[in-house]
Amino acid sequence: MRINKKLVIVVFLVVFGIGVGSFYNLIPKGEIVEKRKGDNPTITILAGQSTSDAGTEEMIQKVLEEKFPEVNFEWICVGWAEDNYRLRLTGRYAIGNPPDIIIGKSQDAVSYAQSNVILPIPERCAACISEEEKNAVMYNGNLYGIPYTCQYQGVFYNKDIFERYGLKPPKTMRELRRIVDILESSGEVAFAGHYKEAWQVGNNTMQFFMNEIFQYNPDWGDELRQGRSTFSDDKIVQQCFQNSRYILEHSWNDALQIDQFECDERFGKGNAAMYLTGSWSLQYLSQVTQDIQIGIFPYPNEQGDAKLIKEINISFMKGAGTTESELVDDILQELGSNEELAKEVADFTKGESTLEDLQDYRITEVQEDTGRYEAADQVIDVTIGNTQLIWDYQSEIAEEELLWLQGKSSLDQVMRYADENIERSVAEK
Repeated sequence: MRINKKLVIVVFLVVFGIGVGSFYNLIPKGEIVEKRKGDNPTITILAGQSTSDAGTEEMIQKVLEEKFPEVNFEWICVGWAEDNYRLRLTGRYAIGNPPDIIIGKSQDAVSYAQSNVILPIPERCAACISEEEKNAVMYNGNLYGIPYTCQYQGVFYNKDIFERYGLKPPKTMRELRRIVDILESSGEVAFAGHYKEAWQVGNNTMQFFMNEIFQYNPDWGDELRQGRSTFSDDKIVQQCFQNSRYILEHSWNDALQIDQFECDERFGKGNAAMYLTGSWSLQYLSQVTQDIQIGIFPYPNEQGDAKLIKEINISFMKGAGTTESELVDDILQELGSNEELAKEVADFTKGESTLEDLQDYRITEVQEDTGRYEAADQVIDVTIGNTQLIWDYQSEIAEEELLWLQGKSSLDQVMRYADENIERSVAEK
């Protein structure tokens, strides 16, 4: 691949969990990669990557080099949740060096469109993409991205352990508590849990919010900002946070000290019966899980009608500062129609492709369950919640929530923090 050495270093740091922030001191101010010499156009791609995405840039780059040999591609890869991805993006605009293509999540598209960070793209770029998925990147009637892969979130469970004790996936909290009691009375750990990273706490909380709040009131965040309700006065909101404590209390004693990969490995080896997570865990689980069967169900809500959560993960967007508008459109069209690349990325990330012709291309360990929930219309798009409360705000609350789970704060303090910073819950315009 024709990627310069600094890119390789950035990717290495992201893949192996080294903070990219410390890397800034090693590079010229305002630049992460050096521009190539010559007259060929250069397209800069800023990729905000989830834990399962690091490595997809290699696959994409290979296709782009073949299809656009006259173009130089330069990549900036950072962790979407942990490396201040949004600040990296706005920082590049501030120094007059914006990216041409932005890779993020579908939830970014609406907030970035509102902030004039990205441009609408022609319909031809997403002609091969499912209409349902395109709804997640629409704003004011315009298409602002190419939704590329889907992930599912919920409770992964060890089917062998459930079968051993005659258990079925619960639909109510009462049923879940009964399952936990049966498991623990038999010496099993009920939940795999990892609370070393605040992003996992934030993700779990949004899962609870989706099925307790946003399923019934998709404009709940707007109501908060209008002063019609608060975190502190809402018992349902507080129950969402209590769910995190419930899982922690029924997990391993060191759940506050372990990270995702340790948790994935333990669950994959049968050391816990359930695991609130998402498809990203399948990537590592597939390496350590050999003899157990894994399923997925929604974390139950109080109404007993919880839905499996769907997230459009990888999404391609067009930077508002690009000087190569037509070329970017051509590149996006190639990315949105190349089936072999879509299969390769889906296989690698353990996600599902959004290309129309690949809707039945499912290869994950939980595909039978996700397909059943889709067919029964028991799936809800997390974009609803993530556009009402943007990730930066969720992440800040998660940091406070983690202090509470560690016994260093109170739930009331978490609620006050959320209320006092509600203006930060929407994208700046």
